[in-house]
Amino acid sequence: MEAAKFLKEFNRMCLSYDSDCKGCPFEEEDLSCILTEPENADSIAETVEKWSKEHPLKTRMEDFLEKYPNAATFKASKGKEIPKVCCMSLGYTNKCYTRKNFSDCTACWYEPLH
Repeated sequence: MEAAKFLKEFNRMCLSYDSDCKGCPFEEEDLSCILTEPENADSIAETVEKWSKEHPLKTRMEDFLEKYPNAATFKASKGKEIPKVCCMSLGYTNKCYTRKNFSDCTACWYEPLH
């Protein structure tokens, strides 16, 4: 895992737990110590990478369907189901690259939430 991705995923992991760190893979560790000891680098990276794979970011589509499970969808140009509404009109993004053709909204709907 590259350094920038590691830091983003480490931060996302930490923010996903309450301030008491209950359930965090590092719950029992003193992070200020283990992060500064070079011999722990590989183990920490492996733990964060494993957590990241087990907790992938949701896509806009997944988030939308959790909130609106009965929303009308259709098969888009790439064969994937998408809602009959633009991501931008719902506030998921502030740019729409395909205003003229909703069948090309697949990339927007399957973009991960950040």
